[in-house]
Amino acid sequence: MSKNLRFTAMFGMLALFLAFGTGVKGQTLSSEKMLLTYSVELEGIVYTDSVNELAKTVDFTVPFGTAEHLGTGDQLILVGDFTLSPRATMTHSEDPTIPQVPGFTENDFSDPVAFTVHAEDGSTVEYFVTITEADNGCNNIGTINLISTREDCYKGVHDVDVMFTKG
Repeated sequence: MSKNLRFTAMFGMLALFLAFGTGVKGQTLSSEKMLLTYSVELEGIVYTDSVNELAKTVDFTVPFGTAEHLGTGDQLILVGDFTLSPRATMTHSEDPTIPQVPGFTENDFSDPVAFTVHAEDGSTVEYFVTITEADNGCNNIGTINLISTREDCYKGVHDVDVMFTKG
């Protein structure tokens, strides 16, 4: 093989590598695909927790009555704010045609939501965000003992049991 032919073949392979193996301005396509932060803001208060990178989860709690306060009934419809790895994008795992836009896209967090983070090179990873409404503090009451009066105590009437049912 002549030197010119070898040079042409090597130049052709280099051109193919540059065309298919790099991104804008000759940079290699990024494979970074991390969800770095996720939060929601309600009435000026930011609710968040750190991302568990090993489990690919984010779990945090918002105040009791948030769905009712927002007027969304039983659904916990919230707008998330998030940061990703540079040049990564995110979609809802159940509908990858809808991109997630920080501070704009609404999601129903009544159940955990799966998001897919897409790296620039096309690789993906799935994260799960769970937002729970806090308990109202009254659901776990089973029995309350009430003493009627001090005189009843002296007469041997010690207490009255009152049962509450959740409802």
